[in-house]
Amino acid sequence: MLETGAWMYPYKGVGRAMKKHRGALSKAIYDLKSQGYLEEVENKAKRAYRLTPKGKLKIWRPKITEKVWDGCWRILMFDISDNSRRNRFRGYIQKLGFKMVQESVWACPYDVSEEVEKLIDWSDLEADVDYLITRSVTKDSHLRYMFNLNDS
Repeated sequence: MLETGAWMYPYKGVGRAMKKHRGALSKAIYDLKSQGYLEEVENKAKRAYRLTPKGKLKIWRPKITEKVWDGCWRILMFDISDNSRRNRFRGYIQKLGFKMVQESVWACPYDVSEEVEKLIDWSDLEADVDYLITRSVTKDSHLRYMFNLNDS
């Protein structure tokens, strides 16, 4: 049963399985909580859990509807001091279709705004990332070549 972003045990069969494997399930939940992927929430006096932003990122699969250029460029500029966070962020934006223009400047011609906004929010990088959408970019021919958009 899904309530207020938390999950509970929806079926009686789950309860039986939990009794049988209670130790393994408890350990898994404990590990996920201690690693910061789950948090316990109050839900009508029952124990419930929900994914944290870190947990959401762990299972995140970007939804890219169409890879059609609408004439706009999406530019991400970032200054993330922590190397592991910066590299992780680069990996995520590559999944969205961004390509590196400079080390901390990446571009994409596709409308992935919704996914970019989720990523920035869940990564807690609002202060470190600027996201621009523009029709005009100098060196447009270089970007068109990068994305094979020369015929557009």
